[in-house]
Amino acid sequence: MGLEIKLTDFVIERILVVDDTSENLDAAREYFSQLEVEVDYASSEKEAKEMIEASILDRKKYNLVISDLEMECKDSGKKVLELAYTNQIMGYIATGLNYGALDDAIHGPQTTILPLKEKIPGRKSSSFVWQLALDKILSDLGQGSKEILKSLARYEKFVGKPSPETGKMALKTFD
Repeated sequence: MGLEIKLTDFVIERILVVDDTSENLDAAREYFSQLEVEVDYASSEKEAKEMIEASILDRKKYNLVISDLEMECKDSGKKVLELAYTNQIMGYIATGLNYGALDDAIHGPQTTILPLKEKIPGRKSSSFVWQLALDKILSDLGQGSKEILKSLARYEKFVGKPSPETGKMALKTFD
């Protein structure tokens, strides 16, 4: 199944990509511009949170957030996803590992997708890495990860409003 079909099947119409490195955002723009889906970009935790909140107020909520892990602080990406999950938006971390190593080193640069713990060879400054990351994310959604959102929705319906506790609960899958 192609990525465009998966995006449609999982009702992914709007994506937020968050990374504080301009090269990474440029590569993401290059890749995502080929897809027929609306994609916005944020370069910080603060900007991402503002964009998520605005999307909720505009009733044009993001369906997916892909964030870097370390930005303003060590866990900025988790803070972004906590807000996303609190508002029933699916989220993943795409973080670089061993970026200091040479490209041809045995344990060279790679990008890890959390909570999947899936490793992709290469840096996020490559549009191909973004393609591989989205493919891994959509495969995960196809294997039932959207059940997390269904659980959060039931909890919100029970308490009557979004709760920060739901975001914290969802982040436990990242440990």
